[in-house]
Amino acid sequence: MGEARHEGDVGAVRRETEALRRELADMGERMATKDDVARLDKEVEDIGEKMATKEGLFALERRAAMKFDAVDNELKALEKRPNLRLEALGARWGLASERAFREAVRELLREAGYAVEKWVYFHSEGHVYGQPRRS
Repeated sequence: MGEARHEGDVGAVRRETEALRRELADMGERMATKDDVARLDKEVEDIGEKMATKEGLFALERRAAMKFDAVDNELKALEKRPNLRLEALGARWGLASERAFREAVRELLREAGYAVEKWVYFHSEGHVYGQPRRS
C-alpha cells in the first residue's frame, strides 16, 4: 500500500511539474525581450518627435496672430486710400463743382452695387454750422 501511495504522489508531482512547464512556456511567449523593449522605446521616441508640443503650438499661434494683425493693418490702410483720394478730388474741384463730384461718386457707387440716398437731418446742437439747422 505504501508503494502505491508513493507512485500516486510521484504521478501527481509529475503532472504538476508538467503543468508548471506549460505555464512557464506560455509566460515565455508573452514576455518581452530586451530587443522588444528597445524597439518599443524607439517607436515611442519616433511618435514623440512627430507630435506637437504645447510650446510649439503656442509659438505657432503667436506667429499666426502676428500675420493676422499685419494683414488686418494692411486692409485698414487700403480702406483709407479711396477715402483720401475722394477727399483730394473734392478739394481739387472746389465747392463750385461739388454737385458734379457728388453725382460722379454716386454713379460709381451705383455701378459697384451700392445704393446712394440723400439724407436730411435737423441737428439741434448746431455743431456743423454753429447754429441749429437742417443739413
